[in-house]
Amino acid sequence: MPSKAYSTFNWNITDVQRLINNYNTLNSTIGSRGRRALDHLTRSGVLLLAGAWEVYIEDLVKESATHLSKITDPSKLPSNVKKTINNYVRKHDDESKPFSLIGDGWRNIYLEEIVVPAVGKINTPKSYIVDKLFSSYLGIENISNNWNNKDCIDDFISFRGNIAHRVKAEKNEYVKVEYLEEQILIVRNAIITTDTVVAQFLSSTLQGRLPWNCVYKE
Repeated sequence: MPSKAYSTFNWNITDVQRLINNYNTLNSTIGSRGRRALDHLTRSGVLLLAGAWEVYIEDLVKESATHLSKITDPSKLPSNVKKTINNYVRKHDDESKPFSLIGDGWRNIYLEEIVVPAVGKINTPKSYIVDKLFSSYLGIENISNNWNNKDCIDDFISFRGNIAHRVKAEKNEYVKVEYLEEQILIVRNAIITTDTVVAQFLSSTLQGRLPWNCVYKE
């Protein structure tokens, strides 16, 4: 099966699909004004889809970091990961913090003190934010360059922000259901690509099998 992060995304996306189904059902019964009157459903779908994307990124970083933490020799960690751990320990207020790295101590510092707090601060998962996360905490550079529609992802997240800060759409503006359906495809494709690239990276770094099966079904 794919990553646990992908499975969670698939579960979360069912709520967006339910909103689309409700939209289509109601739109067929209330006449020509239906689209504008049902804008609350499509706007809610945008918020839920963006949330599912954000959760996927958070979960995948944590899941992948857990795999990296299985390395027996920390000197074999990706260089950016070693740099991130080193900077964290070096700048820590506790002067004895370096001793916490002894033995398996580095694993707890890496996972619980560095990665978990970092992903918890995500609120606008645009490409440059995702790139920074994957580079600093996994050692994967420019992950977003693998996406076919990087600009579309960024525009979608910006649009989510606009919706989140407005209680109601403007008089002559509403979110079309076709737009929401298109964004689902764009986000899903970016996730499948990310899932596959990360699996291959982990396999190469850990010199073992793929951490998850890269076979994706809706």
